[in-house]
Amino acid sequence: MLGAAEWIGMELCVHTKKGDVLVGTLSAIEQNGSIILFNVSQQINTRGNTDLEEILPIRRPSIYINRSDIERIFAPSLPGDSSFK
Repeated sequence: MLGAAEWIGMELCVHTKKGDVLVGTLSAIEQNGSIILFNVSQQINTRGNTDLEEILPIRRPSIYINRSDIERIFAPSLPGDSSFK
């Protein structure tokens, strides 16, 4: 299991409780588990479900994500089970 410091600089895929998917490089982790990603590609789910016709792609330089909004986080560059909640 990696400590928080080892995750900095990794590309992460973050799924939110609203159904949004964000992919970006981890810039910071706060003590409460909130994170900051940069170079973010975001898919916004406009209906709160996974209907692909309603998902809009957005690019942004950075985003702050509250821990309470995070459903699951994946680290695609790590082998094996590379996710945490």
